[in-house]
Amino acid sequence: MLYWTLKKTRSKQWEVRRKAAEKLGNSGDPSAVEPLIVLLQDRKLSVTIEAASALGKIGDPRAVKPMLELIHHQYRSVRRSVARALGKIGDPRAVEPLLEILEDTDTSVSVAAAKALGKIGDTSALSALESVAVDREVIDEVRMAAELALASITSSTNTNTKTVTGDERLSVDTFTVSATAGDHGTISPSGQVVVEHGESMRFAISPDQFCHVENVLVNDESVGAVTEYTFQNVLSHHTLKERASYLMPICLDWGQEAFLPCLSLLLVDLRASVAFIRADTAS
Repeated sequence: MLYWTLKKTRSKQWEVRRKAAEKLGNSGDPSAVEPLIVLLQDRKLSVTIEAASALGKIGDPRAVKPMLELIHHQYRSVRRSVARALGKIGDPRAVEPLLEILEDTDTSVSVAAAKALGKIGDTSALSALESVAVDREVIDEVRMAAELALASITSSTNTNTKTVTGDERLSVDTFTVSATAGDHGTISPSGQVVVEHGESMRFAISPDQFCHVENVLVNDESVGAVTEYTFQNVLSHHTLKERASYLMPICLDWGQEAFLPCLSLLLVDLRASVAFIRADTAS
């Protein structure tokens, strides 16, 4: 199976190469690293981005040096993908280059760099992250990402915990998970949920009636259309966002009802009685 996927990385069709890169990343097979590194230089931008993402999923340090060559790429989508992948690999060699794009001209790249630095956990990034976190001229989204990265690094080095004796209790850090639902769903618990250092917290995600969960974002990264999510071993602040959308009940044929996503341009008042659309079965 992997053999044929590797072969497709040399296809003349860019869609095939991109799909092959995606499959190789999902496989997690280290033997896919070298072909994916080749795809980093693909003439099609979407293939390069997918290859970077795949290398991040595999997490092999052999990919660090080739990706660092793209960290100042002219296109922000490439810089952002490379930053995210380097964070997943967690190699300290990426710290200095990531610091260079921490104040990128594009907000999404800066956020990706801050999150990556938090995942790597190298204390040499603390000073730069602190400067960004307290700079009121920096966009709020970037400052928040820097704050989260600081919390992650300081927690991993145990700078905010202490061992005590006698009747004094162990000082335990607490973190918050900011859980927010969209207009057509709920998250439970919601709001600013406090979680103790190292503990776990489960969230239930429910769409409203006639709606479905379209996507769930954890720290602004998609985890799919899930109906529950658990933060394990919490060592930093997190965000959880839910997005749901209407379903439109229809009949594909007499007696065969189904629910399909409602088109944004089709206005259906689901608060009133819902009329089912029945297919014309006349020949």
